[in-house]
Amino acid sequence: MRENLLKQKLNAGQIVLGVGVRYFRSWEIAAMMASAGFDFLFIDTEHSAYGLETVSDLCRGATASGMTPVVRVPEIQYSLLSRPLDVGAMGLVIPHVDTRQEVEDIVAYTKYAPLGKRGMVSQTPHTDFLGGQATEYIQWANAQLMNIIMIESAEAVANLDTMLQVPGIDVALVGSSDLSQELGVPGQYEHEKMVECYQHVLDTCHQRHIIPGLAGVSDVRLIRQWRDAGFRFLYCASETGLLVQGGSRVVTELRA
Repeated sequence: MRENLLKQKLNAGQIVLGVGVRYFRSWEIAAMMASAGFDFLFIDTEHSAYGLETVSDLCRGATASGMTPVVRVPEIQYSLLSRPLDVGAMGLVIPHVDTRQEVEDIVAYTKYAPLGKRGMVSQTPHTDFLGGQATEYIQWANAQLMNIIMIESAEAVANLDTMLQVPGIDVALVGSSDLSQELGVPGQYEHEKMVECYQHVLDTCHQRHIIPGLAGVSDVRLIRQWRDAGFRFLYCASETGLLVQGGSRVVTELRA
C-alpha cells in the first residue's frame, strides 16, 4: 500500500498542478505529463468516451510514472464512484455537488465502514494485487483515497460551509466554466460575480481546513493570481490544449 503523494504534498502545504486527459487512451500520456512536471493526472470521464479499462490503464501509467491519478466521474452514483477506486484511482473528482446530502452520499459510497458503505475489495492496484490484512487496508483506504467535490453553481457556493462540515472531503474545486455560465457571465472569470465566489470558497475552505482548488481557467496570469491568493489544487492544463497550442505555435512561427 503506497502513500498518496498528492495528499502528502497538500498536507505539507504545497501547491499541486494537474493536467487533464480525455482523448489519449495510452498510458504513455501519463509518463509524458510526469516528465513535464505535473503532480496529478486528471482523468476525465464526465466529458469523454473513456471506459473503465482505459481508466485502469491510465491510473496504472500515472502511478508508475510518479503521478497521482484522480478520476472525474460523470455523476453521483455508487458504481461510478466505487469502480474507479477499485482499478487504481487515488482520488475522485465529483462534479455538480450542490447539497450536504450529496456530500454525505459521496462519503458513503467512497469510504469503508465505519465511515461509509463501500463494498470491500483489497486485491487492487493499490496493494499491488496482494490484498493484505483487512483492517489495515480499510484504515489505509479511508485515509489515503481523496474526495474532491466540484463547486459549479450558486447553490453550491451558498451551501459550501454546510457541505464542508461533512467529514471525508479533501478539496473543494471551483469549476469555473460551469459556475460562470450559471451566473450569467460565461468565461468572464474576472467578473465581480466570479471574484466574489472565488473569495468565498477560499474563506470557507480556510475556516473548515479544506484545500481550495481551481479548475476551468487556462489564463496562466489569472491562475497565478488566485494561486497567490490561496488556491493550492490547480487543474491548469489539458492534453488537447498543450498539443494544439504547441503545434499551432510552431506552425505560426514557420509560416511567418
